[in-house]
Amino acid sequence: MNTSLRRISVTVMALMVLLLLNATMTQVFAADGLRADPRNQRILLDEYSRQRGQIVAGGQLLAYSVATDSRYRFLRVYPNPDVYAPVTGFYSLRYSSSGLERAEDPVLNGSDARLFGRRLADFFTG
Repeated sequence: MNTSLRRISVTVMALMVLLLLNATMTQVFAADGLRADPRNQRILLDEYSRQRGQIVAGGQLLAYSVATDSRYRFLRVYPNPDVYAPVTGFYSLRYSSSGLERAEDPVLNGSDARLFGRRLADFFTG
């Protein structure tokens, strides 16, 4: 094998090793950060595929989810947004969330530890 061909072979092998190292770093060490990134469309689609809980104050419905036929299975509805927006905030695809929608997100999406008994009962009763 001549010298120039050997140099090219070593260079290509070194680049392949670097590429494999980079892929490993991404999949092993950066995966959690990438998964939690708010710009991750898969996370948004997953969040919008589940119905969120209602926000009720004084017997009045302030926010609830409605089923749709689009790829976002459930969308949030705010019956009187001008009055309650400073408190309820919003749950938006484009702007993330704010107010109660962000502060009580684990309760509204059903992942809060306080709802374990309810989730367990729902599992067995269907």
